[in-house]
Amino acid sequence: MAVHSEHLGTTHPDDGTRLCLIALTERLSHFLVMTFLALHLNERRGYSEAEALSLCGLYGGVVYVSAIGGGWLADRLNQHRRAVQLGALLLALGYLALAQLWVPIALALAVLTAGHGLFKPSLSVLFGRLRGRSGEDRFRLLYLMVNLGAAAAPFVAQSSLSAVGRTAPFYLAAALSVVAVLTRLQADGTSSEAASADRAASSSKRPLSALGIMVLCLLVVVFFAAFQQTEGALIFWARDRTDRSLFGAEVPTLWLSSLPAVCVLLTAAPLTAFWSQLSRRGLATTPQVKLRAGLLVSALAFGLFAVVAQQIGPGGKAAMLWLVLFNIPMSVAELCVAPVAMAFVHSISPGRRQGLGMGLWFLLVAVGNWLSGQLGGLSTARSGVWTWGMWALLAIALLLSWLLSLVALPESRSTS
Repeated sequence: MAVHSEHLGTTHPDDGTRLCLIALTERLSHFLVMTFLALHLNERRGYSEAEALSLCGLYGGVVYVSAIGGGWLADRLNQHRRAVQLGALLLALGYLALAQLWVPIALALAVLTAGHGLFKPSLSVLFGRLRGRSGEDRFRLLYLMVNLGAAAAPFVAQSSLSAVGRTAPFYLAAALSVVAVLTRLQADGTSSEAASADRAASSSKRPLSALGIMVLCLLVVVFFAAFQQTEGALIFWARDRTDRSLFGAEVPTLWLSSLPAVCVLLTAAPLTAFWSQLSRRGLATTPQVKLRAGLLVSALAFGLFAVVAQQIGPGGKAAMLWLVLFNIPMSVAELCVAPVAMAFVHSISPGRRQGLGMGLWFLLVAVGNWLSGQLGGLSTARSGVWTWGMWALLAIALLLSWLLSLVALPESRSTS
């Protein structure tokens, strides 16, 4: 059941563009490092592929768990904007530490974790309070900024590596984080009119039961355990099991790692138009329908990839086209699942506990990230069933999740 504060904070109208700038620069810096981190650990720090993937998964999980503490602290002090700026400062320091091989990897990742813990939940709260947009639209805007940064990051990383050297992405990420520190946001405000509108919008939805909320949490974990393979196992797939030749040249691995984000940017507008067309025709476009569509589409994508992996065999290489055909449906799935689930979590969080609520959302993503790292290590097998079995296992898990959503998630009115 939804619980609401009597006075919900709202984000100043002038802050919309600034929030997009902060989200874009932070995500660009994050993906500059994350597209390179597994390879950095493998090639410069002496970790095996499986160890590098496992550490990246663990780091990703701990980052999201830290959002609970950061969200609680920002709620406690009612300082979400300052939490964003302090978090960005810690991120800059962490990226600088990561560039130094003499700095223990654990220390660098710990500083980054603290920065993300402050930054992530508070930025989500501020986006959730933007006026003039529905809940899904607010978080869809955030996701577009995230993927714009992710799409540009591999190209920027590859260019900086070629021009400056192996530590260039870390220094550039630190500089971008400083931009987020220096971007000034307006003071926290409250608006009884906006609060009343938010309460009315939420009350028009039929809240999920306790069982429904638990099922939703499970579905989010399963989805992100699968989806995060695009930042882990799929990078090694692109490097080792993909024919990257194009017009006589070899496409850099880091360029291919931008495919998921590029596909999100290309599919966002057509997908929005598709849902709008269905709504005009009187067909259901509820959050539950979108969530189920995302789970089913992602199950089909992983099933297709499992078939491709099985057909090429342990030593074979697949055409780059298969990466495109995998990432297009996965981008549709991400846009169907993530903004919808984030909007729901934000809507049921009490006004003075929205930072903690978003921290709990990131906890679900953390569990998915951890599972992603554990499963991703299986895909690095050079022989045996796991050369394709991991993709099939995730396809089955997603299909079962889709079936569970049909049974356990009741319908509500459209929020499009």
